[in-house]
Parts: sequence; structure tokens; C-alpha cells
Amino acid sequence: VFFWGDYEPYATKILARLVRPGDVAIDVGANVGAFTAAMARAVGPDGRVVSFEPYPPARKRLERTIALNGLSNVEVSAEAVADAVAPVVLVDYGPGFESWSTLAPREIEMAKGTKVAPIGRTVVACTTLDQALVARGIDRVAVLKIDVEGAEGRVVAGARELLAAGRVEVLLLEVSDNTLEADGTSARVLLRSLAELNLAVHELEGAALRPFRPVGRVDRLVHAVALTEAGARRLSSSPGAG
Repeated sequence: VFFWGDYEPYATKILARLVRPGDVAIDVGANVGAFTAAMARAVGPDGRVVSFEPYPPARKRLERTIALNGLSNVEVSAEAVADAVAPVVLVDYGPGFESWSTLAPREIEMAKGTKVAPIGRTVVACTTLDQALVARGIDRVAVLKIDVEGAEGRVVAGARELLAAGRVEVLLLEVSDNTLEADGTSARVLLRSLAELNLAVHELEGAALRPFRPVGRVDRLVHAVALTEAGARRLSSSPGAG
């Protein structure tokens, strides 16, 4: 934050670069709204951002971010997003760890070998992206960002119709076996599901995209960018491409 002005500067910048005025963008696991704000500015007054944040303390800060930035093109939803329309148990780690709320809890190892265990459990409403976007009359999404602390596979499964039809051009999601294994899946399984949906997956390395073809366990946190053919064209024609 001190050097770049953001927690994830390259990820937010590439999304803002890929989003264009008038687009629809979706933020699943919006937290306090860093990605939401960047995308809302990029889509402009004729565009639309839908941000899902089920954890109340984080959602309160998200709404504050939207208000402070004067963003009138953002819809905030209190629903979790997964692979079924049914109540789910959202687990949290308490004050100071609001960004870690998840449907896939685990003990998180900190510096010096200490671990943080989940302490709170709240039943929240849950939807799928396939269902949520139909309900909102949205048939095409320019950019979909997913950061749900290990439950990314569930979100992708619940957006299968949307993704199979190629109606999401660019997908940004966090990939790590350290989080995915807590939900009974893996980076390899998630990447295979994206490939089956005709998405080409890349890794964001600094400001550049590289093909993402991991061998073995993915121990690090990867910002994966998955592109349809339309998404690849969008990337190639974006400012700074090449």
C-alpha cells in the first residue's frame, strides 16, 4: 500500500484496463471495494457493476467506499455466491481479518508459525451467478472477478451456463492449493474445469500475463486471468497491449 497505493495494484490495474465504458462487471467477494471502485470508474455512468459481499463488516466498508467515491453505478448484494441457491454457513476470523471470510474455512498460518482459526459462523443467503444474472437481466459480462478464499470452484460451478455460452469475456480469480484444498478441490481441478469451458488461463506476473500451466501443487497465491476468444481480443486491443 505504501509504495503502490493498493494491496493488489497489478490486478486492479489490469481489470480497469480491460473494462470499457458501458460494460457490465461483476465482483464476487468484493470485500471493502478496491476492485469494485476500479471497475465502476472504468465502466462509467452508462455501465454497471454488481458486487457480492456477504460478510456484514466488510460489506459496510464496501458501501462506504462506494459512497466516498460517489459511485452511482454499483449494486451491492449481501448474498454469498456458490454452486446452489440455498442458505450457507459463512465463516469468519474476527476483527482485523475481515477479508478472510469464507465458505471453505481452514486454519491460516501466520508469521513465526502461529495460526489463526475461524471463530464466527453466520448463516447467509446464497445464489449462483447463473441465477443471479438472469434475475438481473444481465446476459453478458465483460469482466468477472472472484476472490472467495478457497470456494472459487463453487462459484465457477454455479456459473457454468454463463461460462459455457462464452458470456463472460474475462475472468480474474485467485488460485492456490493452500485455500482450494480446504474446500476439497485443487488448482488442477479448477484449471481443468476452466479449460473445459474453452477459457485460456494465464498468470498475472507483475503487469504481464503468462500462460499458466502449473506442474504439481500450487503453493503460492496466483492471480489467474482466464480469457474467451472475445476476452483475448479485448486484451489485445486494450491500452498498453503488447
